Amino acid sequence: MKLYLFYKSLRDTIPVLEASSIDTVIIDWEHIGKHHRQLDYDTEINHQDVNDLRALRERYSGTIVCRINGFPHFSADEIRLAIDNGADIILLPMVKGPDHMEQALAVINNHAKLAIMIETQEAVNRLDELMALSPYFSYFGLNDYAISAGHPHLFTALAQDVIEKVAQRLSNLSFGFGGLTHPALGEPIPSYLLLAEMLRLQCDFTFLRRSFYRDLKTFSPHQIESAIQQHIEKITSAPSELLSTYRRQLKVHIDKI
Repeated sequence: MKLYLFYKSLRDTIPVLEASSIDTVIIDWEHIGKHHRQLDYDTEINHQDVNDLRALRERYSGTIVCRINGFPHFSADEIRLAIDNGADIILLPMVKGPDHMEQALAVINNHAKLAIMIETQEAVNRLDELMALSPYFSYFGLNDYAISAGHPHLFTALAQDVIEKVAQRLSNLSFGFGGLTHPALGEPIPSYLLLAEMLRLQCDFTFLRRSFYRDLKTFSPHQIESAIQQHIEKITSAPSELLSTYRRQLKVHIDKI
């Protein structure tokens, strides 16, 4: 399972890349309307721009994903700006139907790949139509899905098996959800339980973001990456009953939130 790193700043991100085998970084331009949409939710809202993308591209030869603003704030010019300044993959948030993907694909015009965020009830309802357009990867956004579905917190979709049903329908396409840090850490859900659920659902990747950067005060990037990989090996080589045990423990933790 691959780890995708969210960009924070050159000072914070480049040392992580130099000390790990991570080969994909996400620049986050999505912010228009996000504060209002996620009001009263403990979320991370970035305000990165083309200068961050240019600076990263000058220092980094790996894959760069640029998350743009989604509908109704979609901008063809923003996609072109991202591609012209080094983005390899455009990540489209708040997708609600295939027409959103089609508009983005028309602008991209094969100059980059398109990935999508599955974070609305509409996207889940029209998942087959979205997957017919073959996104490069699909990521389930827990925060915005919880808002869209009226759930009390972001982990409800895990407890109610929403993500499992989505993952089953995406078995032939790259899929991920959530985020990780060192398996020994993580609040309110221990990171090792989230990792176990990702492996159970056969996720191809996940994100390293706010909690990961926070925990660099305790562990080095190499230590966190190594601990994650060691835990993956432990789980994949263990009897299948271990995943069932972790699944039950995960639900207990979710029920306590």
